[in-house]
Amino acid sequence: MRFAFQIQDGKLELLYRGESLLGEMYLTVATQRDGTCELYGQELEIQENSTVVRFGGSDRVTKAELRFTECGASLQCRAAISTAREQTRVNYYFAANDSIRLHFRVVPKVSDNFITDASTKLWFQTPSFSRDLTRLPPQTQDIHIRLNTVHVHLFPLVSDDLRTEFKGDALVASVGCGGVSEAEGYILTLAVGGDPYQPIRDNFTAGRKTGAIAVPLRYEREKPVIFSGLGWCTWDAFYQEPSSDKIFRKLEELKRLGIHLNYVLIDDGWSQVRDMRLWSFREDLQKFPDGLSACIARIKQEYGIPYVGVWQAFNGYWKGIHPDGPVAKEMGSALLQCPNGLLIPAPEQARNYAFWNHWHRYLQAQGVDFVKVDNQTTYSYYIDDICRNVAGVRQAHEGLERSVFEHFGGKMINCMGMGVADQLTRPRSALNRNSNDFLPKLQDGFVRHIQANIYNAPVHSQLMYCDYDMWWSRHESAKPSSVLRAISGGPVYISDPIGETDRTYLTPLCEPDGSVPQLDSQAMPTYDCFYRDCPRDCYPLKVFNRCGENFAVAAFGLSDETVQGSLRLADIPGASGEYLICEYFSGIKQRMGRETEIRFQLDKYEVLLWNLYPIRDGIALVGDPSLYMGCASQKQESYTMSETTLEVLKIPRDSLEPSLTKSM
Repeated sequence: MRFAFQIQDGKLELLYRGESLLGEMYLTVATQRDGTCELYGQELEIQENSTVVRFGGSDRVTKAELRFTECGASLQCRAAISTAREQTRVNYYFAANDSIRLHFRVVPKVSDNFITDASTKLWFQTPSFSRDLTRLPPQTQDIHIRLNTVHVHLFPLVSDDLRTEFKGDALVASVGCGGVSEAEGYILTLAVGGDPYQPIRDNFTAGRKTGAIAVPLRYEREKPVIFSGLGWCTWDAFYQEPSSDKIFRKLEELKRLGIHLNYVLIDDGWSQVRDMRLWSFREDLQKFPDGLSACIARIKQEYGIPYVGVWQAFNGYWKGIHPDGPVAKEMGSALLQCPNGLLIPAPEQARNYAFWNHWHRYLQAQGVDFVKVDNQTTYSYYIDDICRNVAGVRQAHEGLERSVFEHFGGKMINCMGMGVADQLTRPRSALNRNSNDFLPKLQDGFVRHIQANIYNAPVHSQLMYCDYDMWWSRHESAKPSSVLRAISGGPVYISDPIGETDRTYLTPLCEPDGSVPQLDSQAMPTYDCFYRDCPRDCYPLKVFNRCGENFAVAAFGLSDETVQGSLRLADIPGASGEYLICEYFSGIKQRMGRETEIRFQLDKYEVLLWNLYPIRDGIALVGDPSLYMGCASQKQESYTMSETTLEVLKIPRDSLEPSLTKSM
């Protein structure tokens, strides 16, 4: 076994290959009205692939066990804890939040680390670097550590009984409501690997195998094909004031510019609301005087756009459902009144489904093809002290998705839902927002936006296809924004206001038929950038993706001063051998082998983009050079390289030997 345990003075120690990894581990349990009590390791029971650690030290807790199970290169922890009832004159119940803490300390010297947490926005994750791991911010959702030559990934798990996060010096588990005296479930997965990506993969692969992760991984989910083309969204164009007239004016502009859309998303503001609460399932007729159905029909028929979606909120609207409106009156049995007075869809699958089924049935009849469901993670806060938190979140997602699959074939965008309880309970949907909003009016907004997307993706992409959000084609960050979306591996959609679309950075995104070249994964940091705060360190942020054996790499300047950088094959996970490397903006092509180093410099918001094609027997099969993602394009041409020079000679594909053509 790779992992082993020992107890010293009541503190548990985790060893990896005989060396201390985590130390000073003990439990604290919080009970209602009685504060916290500390529990220390008393007994180890070593079994075939697992170790059971029993804790004690307080008469308020009758059972406290942690079972650590080794699965491949991953170590999973399952907790089983009970408070005292009936045996004493007082019944002890868990505190609803911060119920159980597993305190720990990373023992070896930490070379580098980064975490993602929700300290900025509770519904989105944001990366931070070189943090003091004894003072983690609330809602830290994963920890990446480099210890000299090995890399460690720690990820909190959830169960119906327990919602988990890192905070302070501990892994914190919460039951979510009062009156609970027993809690059991997986709370943590940990893995160690030779590169930063290996332990992430190991954690999710092993978790899925054992059931510690109960939902499908990304490769098991089906990405809706409608998002393989270019889209346009009303949000940053009109914010909460969309209308059919404004939509048609914008579509006229895009038609005149020859920009082909595959879908339109009518974002927040189309429905009937009062006091920030949902009033009716129907559209606002002041904004859509001929009705939603007529608007959608014209979008499809006159402008040739095949798909139209609308925005919804997981809680009904930002402040739930208006108690005096027709939705509340008609759907009362499907709703729940929260302690703060808000009305929301109930955290029970059947009742929740009834709410969404009613609304989606109406929208489907109007011609709606997909939905974006926003404001998801706040739901777990609304149902605090009502039910076991994760169980309620899970049933809400199950109710929503049951309806979405019945009415729209599963075509949806999840948004504002990066809380760990949301990520680990979505049953089937494939697409989730990967960051905070694009925020085009925020100073340095693109810097924060790209960092969040790139550093959330290594973990988030294990579960979902990642949506890097909409963007503006005319903006100070339009060029790097377009490249980020192209290499993202997610949907590509703009949100330009009327009169503000620039074709310059749209044309390289799409094939002649309007489709967006599809990559295999999501854009993530190269090895040399994985633990680095690039804007702070005046270092270019390099990201990569791939299509089969081909790779795409982009380098972004995000600092206020000029940055120096280089690209080597060793920076790119999975790259080996020899490649023909083509830089998009300069058109420069050259051989790239293990010893090759391409040096460059970038000013703020400048970007370089390389497509890498493997060379086999002196031949490279090259994609369309007019597209950002030539490596994934439909058009391909063959090139041969001179053995003694870097000269690149284009040759017709039909001149290749039949056996060589077949192998490609």
